[in-house]
Amino acid sequence: MRTIISLALACACAISQAAFAQATTELASTEPVIKANANHDYWALDGLSTRMHKATAATLYLTDPALLPLRTMDEDRLKQAGCEYTTEDAGLIAKLAEAVDGAGLRHATFAPQFEPREAVYLTLSGGGQIRLLLEKPYPEQAALLGRVDDQPVTVNKGLVEALYQWAANLRRVGKCEHFVGKYRG
Repeated sequence: MRTIISLALACACAISQAAFAQATTELASTEPVIKANANHDYWALDGLSTRMHKATAATLYLTDPALLPLRTMDEDRLKQAGCEYTTEDAGLIAKLAEAVDGAGLRHATFAPQFEPREAVYLTLSGGGQIRLLLEKPYPEQAALLGRVDDQPVTVNKGLVEALYQWAANLRRVGKCEHFVGKYRG
């Protein structure tokens, strides 16, 4: 009886070791070939740049940089308090895409709570959408915090000014004209 139990335990150990080796091999083979990190251009890496250049419509929401909201700013409040600029003009959409492409968008890790002050919505020909939310630029921060479709990113602070310049090509929106108007030519 002891021999049978010893034999059964030896077989179980051998099977467990073989199963462990197989599982380890399977885990190793499922690792991605390319690993994204903060040093890679997140926008280009995930094909977002290519998709963005195929957008058929663009909507931009801007808030007054001097606005100090009494309540926490979220995406809905941004739309209510901000100014909306919308176009289906392919040339203007291309300029917006170039501004975002040149802004050094990178994958980031930061707390999920942040207050969006600018929003870019790009409607794709297939009916999908790319959503870029940006926080207000703060002097002590090296980069601007944002989200692309709920993924945290950082971007060069100059993108906000580029968005103001882009909005100056569209119709005037009274409550934002004091900071967008200076970019009109």
